[in-house]
Amino acid sequence: MRQAHRTRAAAQRASLFFFIAGLLASLGGMLVSAQQPQQGTFIALGILDLAIAALLRVLPWERWHRHALLVAVPVAFIVIGLFHAAGATTPSIYPIFFILIFIWVGLSLPPRAALLLTPLTIAAYIIPLWLTGQPRSALESAMVVVPACVLIGEVVARAVHRLHEAQDELEQRVAERTAQLQAANEAIQNELAERKQVEMALRESELRFRQLAEHIHVAFWLLEPRTPRLLYISPAYEAIWQRSCASLYAQPASYLEAVHPDDYERVVSALERQRQGAATDEEYRILRPDGSVRWISERSFPVTDTSGKVERIARVAQEITDRKRLEAQLLQAQKLEAIGRLAGGIAHDFNNLLTAIGGYTELLSLSLPDDSALRSDLEEIQRAVQRATNLTSQLLAFARKQIIEPRILNLNDLIVEMDKLLRRVIGEDIELVTRPAPDLGQVKVDPGQIEQLLVNLAVNARDAMPEGGKLTIETHNVFLNAASGSGHGGEQEAYVLLAVSDTGVGMDAEVKAHAFEPFFTTKEQGKGTGLGLATCYGIAKQHGGNITVYSEVGQGTTFNIYLPQAEGPASPLPSVESQTLAGGNEVVLLVEDEAAVRALAARVLREHGYTVLEASDGAEAVRVAAIRAPEAIDLLVTDVVMPQLGGKAVANQISSLYSELKVLFISGYTDTAIVHHGRLDEGVAFLHKPFTPADLIRKVREVLDG
Repeated sequence: MRQAHRTRAAAQRASLFFFIAGLLASLGGMLVSAQQPQQGTFIALGILDLAIAALLRVLPWERWHRHALLVAVPVAFIVIGLFHAAGATTPSIYPIFFILIFIWVGLSLPPRAALLLTPLTIAAYIIPLWLTGQPRSALESAMVVVPACVLIGEVVARAVHRLHEAQDELEQRVAERTAQLQAANEAIQNELAERKQVEMALRESELRFRQLAEHIHVAFWLLEPRTPRLLYISPAYEAIWQRSCASLYAQPASYLEAVHPDDYERVVSALERQRQGAATDEEYRILRPDGSVRWISERSFPVTDTSGKVERIARVAQEITDRKRLEAQLLQAQKLEAIGRLAGGIAHDFNNLLTAIGGYTELLSLSLPDDSALRSDLEEIQRAVQRATNLTSQLLAFARKQIIEPRILNLNDLIVEMDKLLRRVIGEDIELVTRPAPDLGQVKVDPGQIEQLLVNLAVNARDAMPEGGKLTIETHNVFLNAASGSGHGGEQEAYVLLAVSDTGVGMDAEVKAHAFEPFFTTKEQGKGTGLGLATCYGIAKQHGGNITVYSEVGQGTTFNIYLPQAEGPASPLPSVESQTLAGGNEVVLLVEDEAAVRALAARVLREHGYTVLEASDGAEAVRVAAIRAPEAIDLLVTDVVMPQLGGKAVANQISSLYSELKVLFISGYTDTAIVHHGRLDEGVAFLHKPFTPADLIRKVREVLDG
């Protein structure tokens, strides 16, 4: 734009210069011609030149492009005609023709070249004539050439001006168009950027959905409610159903083919409710191609349009086999807990009755002659009492509410001690093999409980080998994860493994699943209580261990009992031979709320030389002790569970009066007063109901002598 303005100004200055030069040349020519009248033609020609130049000066720049050529060409021919009419010489006519050529050439040249050509032309025709001594011809030529050059200068200057105006206009249009194109380009770029953002957001959304669909272990799908068309199924379907997604796309009805027959009608009913727009929540089983059964939890949600019409059905399903297994275990645990509570609830009163029945039966038997006819009846009563005692004991052991007196020992020693007993239990047609591990770790257990566990497993093995076989008992040191009970991962702890294996008929999966349930038995009616393995389970758990079973039909059975190892000096096993009946003359305070048991115990103690003070409850016992003080009371024998004041509280209060007092607790079932997690507190003497008179006398003597 600046260059155009500069060029336009230069053209205007050149035009003004040529106009003034032409004016002066024409005036000079006319003055010379005036001295020679025959040269009037030149005067007229000079006047015509001035008129044309003036006309060109006053014409509007905007209209020049319409008149430039129309004026220049006719004027040139008029000039030529006037020269001929005046009889001009040939040299004067040549410049006219040259001027015509110059006009057309000048208009076809670039503006700067045309402007430069004008003064060169003047010099080319005037200077040579002047130098050759023809000043008159030079002056005459100047009269013609100079005005013509003025005309040419005007033409060129105005042409240059118009060209630059056109260039300015073109540049403005180009600038406007460029701005429009830039604006359009920016709009396109913005649209492309927005489209890229949308595409990127779409790709990210698809990526998130794909990651969700491919990595979450939940199958979800979309389907049309009124057609069998399946719109989408997530990859988790293949992992759960063990069937391909492609097969389901091809045959959506194959979904129902996998449903367990027992759940088929319920699932079909749920699908019908889904088509009607209802949300459903179902749990059902499926059969995988390999025949395994899996539990599925499925929820459906209707997808409706603005009018409430169901357009899609969205379903979400996940495998809950493990949860169902845990629920079954929880249900089993709750059932076992309920049985334990029932056993604990009845054990106290039931054991009191058994104590009285068995005690008085034994006293009556001792009073009869050996040949008495009643002795056999009394023996049947005693056997019934023993069976009832065992049943109660098994229930409590299974419920882990049996009171145990653990001591540190080596299981190998206990197995050796039980060798003869176990051989009598299994019979001669079954071989007993023991494989004790060398350097076996010690355990803290109740010997009586472990003996009962081994006897129960031996009886179970004997019944599984009706035609004989081999029973193997072995021990090992093992390391297990205390939390999971497995040998893999986690912090490892030392255990002792007691394995009992037989070569019997074995168990199938269904029997193994119920093996430790109470009252579950595969034996004939009347040949088993169904508490043997349940008792073993309770004993292992109460000792902080675990029990597992491995068995296959026709391949025998192995029970593995894991007991935590313990540190400390081993305790000697109890000796039956040393437990002789011995009385005494000490003073015994007997506290028992059950009258029959209290009368039996008082009678037995008195018959063995003891002085007995009786109390029917805790409050009365405290009063009796307070009245007798400061006379000595050597032993307090008290029930644990009593109304108002329990045995532990009674012992604490009376011990404050008698610092040397020894205490023996008796109970058929106890709470946390003297027992924690089924284990007696350290240093507590305890006699479990039901007990025989001999058991009472031995225990009293043991406590007094301890």
